[in-house]
Amino acid sequence: MEESATTHRATRICRSSQKNYHFKCCFPSCNIDDPQFLIGSHIARWVDNPDMRGQTSNGLCLCVLHDKAFENGYFSLDNDLRVVISKKPEIQNSTVFSEYIKLFFTRA
Repeated sequence: MEESATTHRATRICRSSQKNYHFKCCFPSCNIDDPQFLIGSHIARWVDNPDMRGQTSNGLCLCVLHDKAFENGYFSLDNDLRVVISKKPEIQNSTVFSEYIKLFFTRA
């Protein structure tokens, strides 16, 4: 029963996040708008912030690549919800970081 309620809540947040971001990845300059590649991501992780569970204000709409990058710390958000890219050498030296994250912040 608990799993069903959690799944329903996650589906609702995912749909709300997609709608809030007009069914487009909210990562700067990402143009992915295919719903099959969009995920409702949590700004504050549920495991760390149980009070945020179920709150649509805690949601982002990210494509699968940027969702995974967000989860793995390639970028985070500051208190004003601006993207902050990782300074960790092991992340900065990765191809994913240089081609899909950092690239968007080094364009003229």
